[in-house]
Amino acid sequence: MAVFLALPFSVLRRGVKDCMFLAMLFAGAMPVLADYSICGEKPTIYLDIGHTAKMPGAKSARGKPEYLFNDRLVREISTSLKKERKFDVKIINSSGKNISLKQRSKSVRAIETGILASIHHDSVQRKYLKNWTVQGKKRRYSDRFQGYSLFISGSAPSFKESRKLAESLGAQLKQAGMHPSLHHAEAIPGEGRPLLDASIGLYNFYRLAILKKTRIPAVLIEVGIIVDRSEELMLETPRFRKTFIEAFTRGVNSYCGLH
Repeated sequence: MAVFLALPFSVLRRGVKDCMFLAMLFAGAMPVLADYSICGEKPTIYLDIGHTAKMPGAKSARGKPEYLFNDRLVREISTSLKKERKFDVKIINSSGKNISLKQRSKSVRAIETGILASIHHDSVQRKYLKNWTVQGKKRRYSDRFQGYSLFISGSAPSFKESRKLAESLGAQLKQAGMHPSLHHAEAIPGEGRPLLDASIGLYNFYRLAILKKTRIPAVLIEVGIIVDRSEELMLETPRFRKTFIEAFTRGVNSYCGLH
């Protein structure tokens, strides 16, 4: 009764049904609407292209630089998200300049609102690499591991929200039929990353430069392992990339409370 007496007459005139709804809301009997303080009503999604043309990261089993995988997928994600008209999309280093990791990280730390996804393609430690010859050239490969990985930084101010974002993305990747790789948790030099959730391949990488001081929810995605010969071919297919982009979009939508 006290709730109704506190309401202005203009509200009471809307009828008993509306007032009952308000009373239940104030009393905590009904869930509140989505909080847009993290994403905003029209979220800004920052897409980071892993590496640069001159510092291209790993090489695939057939000799293709990782950067080319990253650049193509980021641009395809951007095009797809823009078509939905729910998001503002910004690509970090869209021009492809040879900016350093330190510069890229500094630009990310300056962002105050939105969410960030850093797109990469994965490799393995040297001990697992073998030689083979393809198109007359000797290349390095490993068919031991396959799958995606998700990384967040426990040292970032945005860690809790980053975990929620990563969990939302991981759930959708799994639902789309993808599976995580757990090789980054192996207790060997260069790995040993703490697993936060093995079911979705979610790792805590404290010192990951691009994420460690982010103020916005941020996740680094290793989309697949390009030194695996069969996975490399799969990652090259438009069908796989379409499936990944659709899962990524559903994950972002779910995290931001959009439909």
